Amino acid sequence: MKKELTGAGMHDAERPEARLRKTTSGRPRRITEMRERAKVPTAAMVNMRRMALDGDEVCEGCRCIAPPDLDCEDICGHTSGAELIQQGLSSSSMCNAAAAGYYGSMTCYTTCKYSWFYRVDNVAGWDSCCCGAVKRFECSNCPCVEPCEPTCPGQDICDRNAPSWYSP
Repeated sequence: MKKELTGAGMHDAERPEARLRKTTSGRPRRITEMRERAKVPTAAMVNMRRMALDGDEVCEGCRCIAPPDLDCEDICGHTSGAELIQQGLSSSSMCNAAAAGYYGSMTCYTTCKYSWFYRVDNVAGWDSCCCGAVKRFECSNCPCVEPCEPTCPGQDICDRNAPSWYSP
């Protein structure tokens, strides 16, 4: 019958973790010593822990963080009448410009163009949604034959009818 040895009562040299391993210089080193040295992080070890996976994720130690990946169709869809204009813009001014160009104006209507910018950042990167909506209000006396002038609602109608944007 083979007797199984446990850590208790064993001499240090008999313990499995005390086996000798040769280093690149040829000197033997105890595995326990190697493990103890590994507990002290060096600059190289810290850099090895922080690495990129799949080109996007950032790992540090045992924690990996991927850049945000927003479901902009869903986020924009929570606001009545809104739609996704563009994903991945870096600023709200870019979103405003994209929405202004996305929606055209119509004759005999006051056209109200709305945009909403949502961005999430983390250490691995960022993602954003540019949502937009358009509302049109009909002008009276339009179309008309010259020399008449149509009567259209003022810009205040846009302010009064602005959407209430969903924020995740």
